[in-house]
Amino acid sequence: MRIDSVGRIVAPMGLLAIMSFAPCRDARAQDKRENYNATLRADCRLALQVIVTGKPEPKWDWALDQIAYCDDTAGEALPVLLRRASTDSLEQLELLVAGRGVRDQRILDAAIEVAQNGALTWRPRVSAMRVMVSYINRSIVIEPEDIMAAPGGMPRTLIVDHAYQIDGTHPLSPSARSTIRTVFEALASADQDARVRAAGKIFAGVARNYPAP
Repeated sequence: MRIDSVGRIVAPMGLLAIMSFAPCRDARAQDKRENYNATLRADCRLALQVIVTGKPEPKWDWALDQIAYCDDTAGEALPVLLRRASTDSLEQLELLVAGRGVRDQRILDAAIEVAQNGALTWRPRVSAMRVMVSYINRSIVIEPEDIMAAPGGMPRTLIVDHAYQIDGTHPLSPSARSTIRTVFEALASADQDARVRAAGKIFAGVARNYPAP
């Protein structure tokens, strides 16, 4: 086990580690809904504006954190992030942190769309797959670099301690889990990008073997 440059606890390949991935949030937030809380609704609409337009720029970090409280607006904002398809690794990390926070069919649909888009480079596609796998088990985090370092095998896997996730206003389809697994298996078997195939194989294994927490 080691601690990497940003302070995360990392287990050797094939083992599990425990890490803190997102700030602790008040457990009562699970019971708050935008339609019943005017202050929350206003904050969520501002977060949506910042994510879509980038303005006001100083509120970017605040907006990414706030959107994970937004059971309705997150379903509008996070697909925008997913479809923006940046290859910047920091932006992809921000996307993952935000995208894991809310389980919503609109977010999943956008993630599947990006993951299957062969015109994109591998990094945004794998980032979309990482959001998808959080809908299988919100505690699982596998870094892209670790996926690339373990083609055909199981990379080191991080477990998020007390992973926070709320249900959005567009519930997941009853077939969501099987759909996600099918997408992973298709990418693993037939995608033209070897890195996407490797990620698909790993995430398909997670979909088969990890129960929901």
